[in-house]
Amino acid sequence: MTAPARLESASTCVRVFVKGARMSNPMDEIGRFRDDIDRMSQRFEQAQAALGPVTGEDGTRSVSVTLDAAGLVSDVRVGRGWADHLTADTLGSAVSEAIAGALGSRTQQWATEALRDAYRQIATTSTRSIIDASPLGRLRELTDDPVALARRLHLRD
Repeated sequence: MTAPARLESASTCVRVFVKGARMSNPMDEIGRFRDDIDRMSQRFEQAQAALGPVTGEDGTRSVSVTLDAAGLVSDVRVGRGWADHLTADTLGSAVSEAIAGALGSRTQQWATEALRDAYRQIATTSTRSIIDASPLGRLRELTDDPVALARRLHLRD
């Protein structure tokens, strides 16, 4: 049975009680959420700063386009034998395709940088700690102490 929420202080901080257990303060949850967003924003800014130039090519490899670290086109090259693979009418499409390839490479580079810390954390986290943090790990923890398990299941005082 859920008890109604009640006002605990003049600061209008609401505390919620469920089956006798007090849930966390919503303002604390909002603060943690804000901190998480700040950390993510910093990671994205660091990833942006770490980007370098990238190059993309069209399917025939006749045209290449390079984007600088800011993502602006810094170089367009058309190979000597382009006319063997493209016509004057399809050259513009080949440039667009090369730009799209460079943008894809830039997106991949950005994602790799943005997720680098997460990759490191996964690589350094032991399997044991992942299992311990999972529901299976918590179940194992409970079954390691049968008396505590019996109390938790209300089978013993």
